[in-house]
Amino acid sequence: YAEIDQQGNMVNPLGEATGPLEGAVILSATEYRETQTLQTNLQNLYANTVLLRIDSFNETTFVDYSKTLVKKPIVASNTQSVLIRAVSFDDAAGQYLVDSTDFVLLTSDTLGWSNS
Repeated sequence: YAEIDQQGNMVNPLGEATGPLEGAVILSATEYRETQTLQTNLQNLYANTVLLRIDSFNETTFVDYSKTLVKKPIVASNTQSVLIRAVSFDDAAGQYLVDSTDFVLLTSDTLGWSNS
């Protein structure tokens, strides 16, 4: 990681991100705003959206109204976050109730959000 000036020149080499910043992703301001706009638009369109870190997504099960497990879609190996559409969450069972198999709305990786 490094600090870059307006002309794209490195002005302050900071080194590799470690500690709490390990695995951090750097986005330009434009990418960040586009990401936030896309996420906000989907959250406004669908009432019950939940943003999950990839580890939570991988550890969580999803069921339909008949309590049948819903298979999670395969996401790219560099996925960091998943925006899902869920009806509710059952704390005791650690499961999200989803109303369709198309419950993953977006995935984010090091390049930003993409439609699933």
